[in-house]
Amino acid sequence: MTVLLLEGIYNPLKVNLDKLYGHVVFRACYEGTQNQATFTLRESGKFDIHWTGVFFSDNFYTGDYIKNGDTLLLNFNSEIPRNLDDTLIIKGEYLYRQKADSLISTHFYLGYCKGLN
Repeated sequence: MTVLLLEGIYNPLKVNLDKLYGHVVFRACYEGTQNQATFTLRESGKFDIHWTGVFFSDNFYTGDYIKNGDTLLLNFNSEIPRNLDDTLIIKGEYLYRQKADSLISTHFYLGYCKGLN
């Protein structure tokens, strides 16, 4: 019953979001003290970041990407969110941005959010 109730609330028209936005091929999550972000890459070459926080903060960032090995080249349609950059490096289970010769953590880890905050 709970699953049916949640499905009815969050997708009442039964829209196939993968067909609409494209199949997700990569995902990462950021869980801060009072905010959370999900980062998804889609097979269509598009990406989206949904960032929520305290006091009803709700931001959505979109754009195009190119994945070259362990490097993500992002072309944002709007401003670049904090802690991110237009070039990200995948190393181990985390995403990093590059500054000079150093890798700076974005605090995004690969996969689904774990509910740590």
